[in-house]
Amino acid sequence: MFRRRERKDKLKFEGFGVRKDKEKKEKEKFEIVIDKESTHLDLANKNLAQHEEDLIAVLTSLHQENPNIFSIDLSDNRLVSSNFIEAIGLILKQVKSDKIEAKLVPDANICSEIAIMGFGEYAAKRAALAVANSGTQQALEWLLSNMDLPELNDPLESEKKGQSSNDMFAESLPELMELDLSGNLIGASNVGKLVEFLGCNTSLRRLMLDRNPIKSEGAAQLANLLPTTNTLEELRLNATEFKGEGCVQFFINLSQNFSLKILDLSGNAITIEEISLLCFGLSQNATVEELYLNNNHLGDRTCEELSNCL
Repeated sequence: MFRRRERKDKLKFEGFGVRKDKEKKEKEKFEIVIDKESTHLDLANKNLAQHEEDLIAVLTSLHQENPNIFSIDLSDNRLVSSNFIEAIGLILKQVKSDKIEAKLVPDANICSEIAIMGFGEYAAKRAALAVANSGTQQALEWLLSNMDLPELNDPLESEKKGQSSNDMFAESLPELMELDLSGNLIGASNVGKLVEFLGCNTSLRRLMLDRNPIKSEGAAQLANLLPTTNTLEELRLNATEFKGEGCVQFFINLSQNFSLKILDLSGNAITIEEISLLCFGLSQNATVEELYLNNNHLGDRTCEELSNCL
């Protein structure tokens, strides 16, 4: 069990793991030291699977104890439980979805061009914010895909509350911008939970899920994230068995994403047929700048087609 001691400038979490050998069990000391001024929490490759319950306690209270953390590395720990994902979710949900309106002001040119097409003021503003002011065409595509939103023509949250953007920004909670969960045992069901939590988050920019058994079912869950996120800029899915029907849906939904800049799909044995749908998604996507497809089933012609899409 971890014991927490507070010192002047550090928080220390201590515990004891059990190391088995043929003749006896020997307790092995284990500890996490978090500098209160640190912005990065590095817990990579620390064999945390056997201390998962105590790790969850640390994550649950992390931002209360250390409000400066914006980057967490939990890679290569073989973590798998739904409780662990729930703890990650608590961190991701600390910034509510309406806070994006606090940090962005709708681009006036985009709004006026959308309004000329016959859309209302607040629908135009909401569309501009949804695509992070990336362009009129992107805003229009988002608008046409979300015409059934009940709040589409309602005033923005910041305007309803009578708060300025600066006031809301000052009140916002600490924001996690980078999360590395590579090399764990996160499967499709937990990917689904992660996607649900990300739907409430407006701060995360980089998400690394390399070397997790995501497979086709998890790829389908991530496909659902693409049309809804407008802040995620980098997604790494190296060696995740990312293929099949879920992979196809992911590639199609790339056409509805307006934030992703870096996508790593290396080492997934993606077929030429699946790549053709990736070409379609990229042809409709204006933001992806870097694409990694090492160790997939690509031919020279396919590589040329992909280059033409970027």
